Amino acid sequence: MYLTAYSDDEIIKRAKITEPFGYIIKPFEDRKLKTVIEMALYKAKVENELKASKASFHNIVEKSADGIVVVDDDGIVQFVNHAAETLFGRKAKDLVGEMFGFPVTGGEVIELDIIRQNKEPGIAEMRVIETHWEGQGAWLALLRDVTERKASEERLKEANETLKELNRLKNEFVSTASHELRTPLSIIMGAIRLILDEIPGKIVEEQKEILDTAMENVKRLGRIVDALLNISRIESGKTNLQKTVVNICDLIKDTVSEYKPLAEKKTISLDCEVPEQGIDICLDSDKTKEVLINFISNSIKFTPEGGRVKVTCSTQNQEVQICVQDSGIGIAKEDIPKLFDKFTQFGRKSGPGEKGTGLGLAIAKKLVEMHGGKIDVESKVDKGTTFTISLPLTTETKAEDLPVETDEFVETTLANN
Repeated sequence: MYLTAYSDDEIIKRAKITEPFGYIIKPFEDRKLKTVIEMALYKAKVENELKASKASFHNIVEKSADGIVVVDDDGIVQFVNHAAETLFGRKAKDLVGEMFGFPVTGGEVIELDIIRQNKEPGIAEMRVIETHWEGQGAWLALLRDVTERKASEERLKEANETLKELNRLKNEFVSTASHELRTPLSIIMGAIRLILDEIPGKIVEEQKEILDTAMENVKRLGRIVDALLNISRIESGKTNLQKTVVNICDLIKDTVSEYKPLAEKKTISLDCEVPEQGIDICLDSDKTKEVLINFISNSIKFTPEGGRVKVTCSTQNQEVQICVQDSGIGIAKEDIPKLFDKFTQFGRKSGPGEKGTGLGLAIAKKLVEMHGGKIDVESKVDKGTTFTISLPLTTETKAEDLPVETDEFVETTLANN
C-alpha cells in the first residue's frame, strides 16, 4: 500500500510513522509513478509467494511421517510436528517449552528408548542437524519410530535361533541314526554273503535269486545311509578337505575307466578328452573323485542305450573346467534351479530299477564350493545335459589345507544316488 500527499514537513513526519507503507510526494511524475506501481506489484507478488511457500513447508512438516523437533541451544523444545506428538504420546503444547531430554549433537543416527505418556515403551532412531530457529542457533532432530521394526527383527532373530537349533538336532539325529544303521546293515550283508557262498550249506537257484535281490537292496540302503551321513557331516562342518597337488587329468581318466564297463553294458559311448601334458591343481582328490563319480554315473543312468557321454578338461581364466556332457533325456528348464536341492530327483521312473536318494548332486555342489569352485548346468529335454565344474587353478597348499586329525569320514559311493 502506498500513501500520497504534497510535500510538507508534518506529513513527511507522519509518513515516517507509517513506514511499512510506501509514500509518494505529489505532484506525480508519470515515469516515477509507473516505477512505484511496478515495485508495489512485485512486492505483493513476492509476499504472496513467500506466504504460499511457508504454508507449503508447514504442510510438508506437519504431514511428514518422521517426527520433527526443533531444540534450542539450551535443550528447550521450540517446535514439534504431528508425527513427533504421536511418537511421544503428548500434544505439542505439552512439549514446547520443556527440556528435550535427549542429547542433541550432530553426528550419526542414534537409537532412543522412549517411554510414552501412557507408559508404553517405544524405540526411535534420531538424526540431529544444526540449524537456525527464529534467528537463533538451534538443532533439528529427525526421529523415526522403529518400534514395530525392532519388534519384528527380534521375532525374526528368535525364529532363526529356533530354526538353527532344529537344524542342529536334525543333523545330530541323521548322523546318529546313520551310524547306528551301518552296523546292522553290515551284519545283514555279511549273513547274506555267507549264504550266497553256501558256507552254511547248499542253496537252490530260486533261493539264490531271492538272496541276490536282498543283497542289492541292502547295498542300496547302505548307499542311502552313507549319503545321509555325508551330507550331515558337510553341513555341520565336520568334513575337512585334505588337499594335495594332483594331476587332475589323470584323476579324470582313472574315474572314467572305472565306468567304462557300466557304459558298455548299456551300449553307451563313454569318452575322455584331456590335455596330454596334464594339469596340476591343489585339491582333495578323494572328494573330487566323488564329484566326478556322481556326474558320470548320472549321465550314464539318464542316457538311453546307444547314446554318448563325454568328459573333457581345460583351463580358462585361471580356472580348471571339467565338463560332463551327455545325450540323455535332459532336464526341463523350470527344474534346473531345483536341481541341487536335497532329496530332489528328476527323470526318475516308477517301478523297478536304479533309484537314488536325491542327495548326490547336493553333496557334489557342496564339495565343489568347499574347493572354492562352482557348477553350471545347461540342458534341453531329449537333447542332453552338460555339467561344468569350475575350480581355481592353483598349486599352492595353504596351512588350512594340510591333513588334520578328524573324526573318520565315511566313504560314500555316489554312483546310484
